[in-house]
Amino acid sequence: MRDRRMVVAGAGVMCAVAAALFLWYVLLPVLSPYARARIPNRCLAGDPPPLPASLAYTVPGVGKGVLIAHDARAAVIRIVDSHHVTHAVLVTKDGRVVRELAFPTDVTGAAMYRGVAYIFNDAIGYFLQESTGRPVGFLVETDNYRLAYRSGPATYLQTDFVFSAIGRSGIFSRVHLNLHSVAYGCYFP
Repeated sequence: MRDRRMVVAGAGVMCAVAAALFLWYVLLPVLSPYARARIPNRCLAGDPPPLPASLAYTVPGVGKGVLIAHDARAAVIRIVDSHHVTHAVLVTKDGRVVRELAFPTDVTGAAMYRGVAYIFNDAIGYFLQESTGRPVGFLVETDNYRLAYRSGPATYLQTDFVFSAIGRSGIFSRVHLNLHSVAYGCYFP
């Protein structure tokens, strides 16, 4: 009888720990508040102001674009080709293109953290190693990124996100990153 009580108590403790981990790693990031910026009507109408000249960036062999995120190791460049397809290009500090992604829309955001480039198009995130462009292998990842969205008469862009992940490169718990984005031709620092 005593062994049975110990097994039931142990199972109860394990369930409580599992529920706490689920809450911490899955629910809290998804439900975390986020910053947003209103997308100006002129951008939505297809008449955005010129992008800041200080962010102009030429990727040899790929094209001219705008720098949306960088750190000491790499940069994410947004390029729109002659067919109006938006690309996010991950370039290392020495100028090597390690990854190029083509997107169906021009809503592109990026952040850099601990050797990983976090690149978003709409609600899809690409988490890439800065040095190789390979996807980061998370066993579990959850975040609160929403994309551009309508609220009443206005359209907004989420300008930060929170994520938690467990993977080969470690455990990340409720990491908050600011996104630099281009949406509808407008830059959001």
